[in-house]
Amino acid sequence: MNASTFRTISISKARAPRWLALTLLLMVTLVVSIAGPASAETASVEGDIYRSDTDCTWARSVISNGPTDASSTTAADYALQTPWATYDCADQITVGAGYLAVKSDLYKWTGSQWAICATTNWSYNSWVSHDWTIGYNPFVCGQGYYANNTNASVYNGGWHGGPLWSGYVVI
Repeated sequence: MNASTFRTISISKARAPRWLALTLLLMVTLVVSIAGPASAETASVEGDIYRSDTDCTWARSVISNGPTDASSTTAADYALQTPWATYDCADQITVGAGYLAVKSDLYKWTGSQWAICATTNWSYNSWVSHDWTIGYNPFVCGQGYYANNTNASVYNGGWHGGPLWSGYVVI
């Protein structure tokens, strides 16, 4: 290549700030759209909270601080103990309306201890099912650390279940 191959581009002083501003705006928009929300966290725990020789109660406790999907979820599932599957609580059992119960207690860290910020009433399955889930937008007590304490029970001659702590997220 020789020097005549290259062309010099000149930008007038009046147009340079506008051109630079538009380029910077485009770059920032691209970076933000690729990065997504930086603060979204989810804390989730699940597992058997009751096990006997005949049945199990499984629960899930979730809390999330996503900017568009902040939520707390509490779930219960009822399963049969199966000796042929080494008692793995894998076979789900369908029960009638009112036999699955879930409740959620929202906790906020005060700086020295966890305190109840909000709570739901017990929610019972309205139809025949093996699971029941409730959810709500949990952040009603201002900024801080939040956790969900799930309470899940299944009725089988008595209520079988208990609590399950989600872990925490920061708002």
